[in-house]
Amino acid sequence: LEATHQYLVMLAPVCRDGIQRGTDDPHSAIHFIGHDGEVVSHHLACSPRRLMMHRYEGHMLFIKDHDAHPEDEDRYMDDDWHPSYPRLAAWLLNADDAAVPPLQVHLPTSSAGWKGGRGGCSWSLVLCRGNLEELAPSVHMRWDSAPRLY
Repeated sequence: LEATHQYLVMLAPVCRDGIQRGTDDPHSAIHFIGHDGEVVSHHLACSPRRLMMHRYEGHMLFIKDHDAHPEDEDRYMDDDWHPSYPRLAAWLLNADDAAVPPLQVHLPTSSAGWKGGRGGCSWSLVLCRGNLEELAPSVHMRWDSAPRLY
Protein backbone atom coordinates (compact mmCIF):
# COMPACT_ATOMS: atom_id res chain seq x y z
CA LEU A 1 0.00 0.00 0.00
CA GLU A 2 2.77 2.42 0.88
CA ALA A 3 6.54 2.54 1.10
CA THR A 4 8.67 5.29 2.68
CA HIS A 5 12.24 5.43 3.96
CA GLN A 6 10.85 4.61 7.45
CA TYR A 7 8.37 1.81 6.79
CA LEU A 8 6.52 -0.42 4.35
CA VAL A 9 2.75 -1.01 4.65
CA MET A 10 1.25 -4.20 3.24
CA LEU A 11 -2.31 -5.55 3.16
CA ALA A 12 -2.76 -9.33 3.07
CA PRO A 13 -5.71 -11.73 3.15
CA VAL A 14 -5.79 -13.83 6.34
CA CYS A 15 -8.11 -16.21 8.17
CA ARG A 16 -9.88 -15.24 11.39
CA ASP A 17 -6.91 -16.50 13.42
CA GLY A 18 -4.57 -14.14 11.52
CA ILE A 19 -2.74 -16.82 9.54
CA GLN A 20 -2.50 -16.51 5.78
CA ARG A 21 -3.55 -19.76 4.15
CA GLY A 22 -4.39 -18.53 0.65
CA THR A 23 -5.36 -15.57 -1.49
CA ASP A 24 -9.10 -15.89 -0.80
CA ASP A 25 -9.03 -15.68 3.01
CA PRO A 26 -12.02 -13.66 4.32
CA HIS A 27 -10.20 -11.26 6.67
CA SER A 28 -7.34 -8.77 6.23
CA ALA A 29 -4.08 -7.99 8.00
CA ILE A 30 -2.22 -4.70 7.74
CA HIS A 31 1.52 -5.17 8.25
CA PHE A 32 3.82 -2.23 9.07
CA ILE A 33 7.45 -3.23 8.51
CA GLY A 34 9.96 -0.74 9.90
CA HIS A 35 13.42 -0.02 8.50
CA ASP A 36 14.95 -1.92 11.45
CA GLY A 37 12.89 -5.04 10.68
CA GLU A 38 10.20 -4.54 13.33
CA VAL A 39 6.72 -5.70 12.30
CA VAL A 40 3.37 -4.46 13.62
CA SER A 41 0.24 -6.20 12.34
CA HIS A 42 -3.44 -5.31 12.70
CA HIS A 43 -6.41 -7.55 11.90
CA LEU A 44 -9.45 -6.23 9.99
CA ALA A 45 -12.63 -8.27 9.72
CA CYS A 46 -13.16 -7.76 6.01
CA SER A 47 -11.71 -9.21 2.84
CA PRO A 48 -8.97 -7.06 1.23
CA ARG A 49 -11.01 -7.20 -1.98
CA ARG A 50 -13.82 -5.32 -0.20
CA LEU A 51 -11.67 -2.55 1.33
CA MET A 52 -10.68 0.87 0.05
CA MET A 53 -7.92 2.93 1.64
CA HIS A 54 -7.96 6.72 1.87
CA ARG A 55 -4.59 8.20 2.82
CA TYR A 56 -4.54 11.36 4.91
CA GLU A 57 -1.68 13.14 6.62
CA GLY A 58 -0.97 10.95 9.65
CA HIS A 59 -3.89 8.56 9.09
CA MET A 60 -5.09 5.73 6.90
CA LEU A 61 -8.83 5.14 6.62
CA PHE A 62 -9.81 1.62 5.53
CA ILE A 63 -13.42 1.72 4.34
CA LYS A 64 -15.47 -1.43 3.91
CA ASP A 65 -17.73 -1.75 0.84
CA HIS A 66 -21.28 -0.81 1.83
CA ASP A 67 -22.57 -4.27 0.88
CA ALA A 68 -19.70 -6.36 2.28
CA HIS A 69 -21.65 -7.48 5.37
CA PRO A 70 -25.40 -7.10 4.75
CA GLU A 71 -27.42 -7.25 7.98
CA ASP A 72 -30.00 -9.71 6.72
CA GLU A 73 -27.61 -12.58 5.98
CA ASP A 74 -27.46 -15.58 8.29
CA ARG A 75 -23.78 -16.31 7.66
CA TYR A 76 -22.82 -14.34 10.79
CA MET A 77 -23.66 -17.46 12.77
CA ASP A 78 -20.63 -18.89 10.97
CA ASP A 79 -17.45 -19.02 13.06
CA ASP A 80 -15.67 -16.56 10.74
CA TRP A 81 -18.03 -13.65 11.39
CA HIS A 82 -19.57 -11.78 14.29
CA PRO A 83 -23.06 -10.13 14.44
CA SER A 84 -21.50 -6.68 14.95
CA TYR A 85 -19.73 -6.69 11.55
CA PRO A 86 -22.66 -5.19 9.58
CA ARG A 87 -22.52 -2.11 11.84
CA LEU A 88 -18.77 -1.69 11.27
CA ALA A 89 -18.02 0.68 8.38
CA ALA A 90 -14.29 1.39 8.57
CA TRP A 91 -11.06 1.41 10.54
CA LEU A 92 -9.02 4.56 11.16
CA LEU A 93 -5.34 3.85 11.61
CA ASN A 94 -2.74 6.26 12.97
CA ALA A 95 0.10 5.99 10.44
CA ASP A 96 2.48 7.93 12.70
CA ASP A 97 2.17 5.36 15.52
CA ALA A 98 1.50 1.95 13.96
CA ALA A 99 1.41 0.23 17.38
CA VAL A 100 -1.94 1.88 18.19
CA PRO A 101 -4.78 -0.47 17.14
CA PRO A 102 -7.10 0.88 14.46
CA LEU A 103 -10.17 2.78 15.65
CA GLN A 104 -13.35 1.02 14.56
CA VAL A 105 -15.87 3.33 12.89
CA HIS A 106 -19.44 2.12 13.40
CA LEU A 107 -22.52 3.09 11.43
CA PRO A 108 -25.27 4.85 13.40
CA THR A 109 -28.09 2.73 14.78
CA SER A 110 -31.70 2.93 13.63
CA SER A 111 -32.53 4.69 16.91
CA ALA A 112 -30.33 7.58 15.72
CA GLY A 113 -32.44 7.89 12.55
CA TRP A 114 -30.23 5.71 10.35
CA LYS A 115 -32.12 3.70 7.74
CA GLY A 116 -29.18 2.74 5.54
CA GLY A 117 -28.27 -0.70 6.85
CA ARG A 118 -31.26 -2.50 5.37
CA GLY A 119 -32.70 -2.36 1.90
CA GLY A 120 -29.42 -2.04 -0.01
CA CYS A 121 -28.78 1.62 0.77
CA SER A 122 -25.30 2.78 -0.19
CA TRP A 123 -23.01 4.77 2.10
CA SER A 124 -19.43 6.01 2.09
CA LEU A 125 -17.05 7.70 4.53
CA VAL A 126 -14.53 10.48 4.30
CA LEU A 127 -12.25 12.14 6.86
CA CYS A 128 -12.40 15.91 6.57
CA ARG A 129 -11.52 18.97 8.57
CA GLY A 130 -14.47 20.92 9.93
CA ASN A 131 -18.24 20.63 9.89
CA LEU A 132 -20.50 20.40 6.92
CA GLU A 133 -22.61 23.50 7.51
CA GLU A 134 -25.93 21.68 7.30
CA LEU A 135 -24.70 18.95 9.70
CA ALA A 136 -23.19 21.24 12.33
CA PRO A 137 -24.66 20.52 15.78
CA SER A 138 -25.09 24.27 16.42
CA VAL A 139 -24.72 27.57 14.61
CA HIS A 140 -21.56 28.22 16.64
CA MET A 141 -19.85 25.10 15.29
CA ARG A 142 -20.47 25.81 11.60
CA TRP A 143 -16.89 27.06 11.15
CA ASP A 144 -15.19 24.58 13.50
CA SER A 145 -12.15 23.03 11.83
CA ALA A 146 -11.57 19.87 13.92
CA PRO A 147 -11.21 16.63 11.90
CA ARG A 148 -14.39 14.61 11.56
CA LEU A 149 -15.62 11.48 9.83
CA TYR A 150 -18.66 11.81 7.55
